[in-house]
Amino acid sequence: MKNSKYALDLKDFLEDKKTAEFHIRDYLHFPNLLLSEEGFQGDFHIHLLVSWVEEKILLSGSIEGEVETTCVRCADPALFHLQTSFTIPVVGVAKDQEMDLEDDEVIYLEHNLLDVEQIIRENIILSVPLSVLCQEDCLGLCPVCGQNRNLGQCACQQETTDIRMEGFQEKLSRLLKEMVVKEESASTQKEDVQVSKK
Repeated sequence: MKNSKYALDLKDFLEDKKTAEFHIRDYLHFPNLLLSEEGFQGDFHIHLLVSWVEEKILLSGSIEGEVETTCVRCADPALFHLQTSFTIPVVGVAKDQEMDLEDDEVIYLEHNLLDVEQIIRENIILSVPLSVLCQEDCLGLCPVCGQNRNLGQCACQQETTDIRMEGFQEKLSRLLKEMVVKEESASTQKEDVQVSKK
């Protein structure tokens, strides 16, 4: 167990077969993710409930907190209110035993301890959008001189872009990149086939 704060002692829960409730508050940092080069961090309130359901153990959790990251348009600090929940089966066996479920579908109970740190971090990461704005109408940076246009217009000559179209343009750009990658992959496979025939 790396962090004792996230190691839930379920000894009494297993003996009494009653619901066990836990509260965790922690400041977590998630570096070098797709959201930004710096990643993101935040102060999170975590509520966990371990219960018996038809002789099976379930872990239910809710996570809430303010995520601190950078705006995707202007790179200024940006806040995002995160609120998410999850439910996952608890398996009371060693990890090296064969299971019907995949590892990401269960959480393991070892020596009466339940390590919940990984499942909490995963749920936080999945709940933060890739594009966070400092404000809905953020004007972003000037593509020519880099000035923050929220602080004032620069003298650069540039084409006007409707901010509402930026999301569509990003998706279109991503789609075009995927098409190029697929075409390159198909072309490489075709060349390999031709070389093999020779």
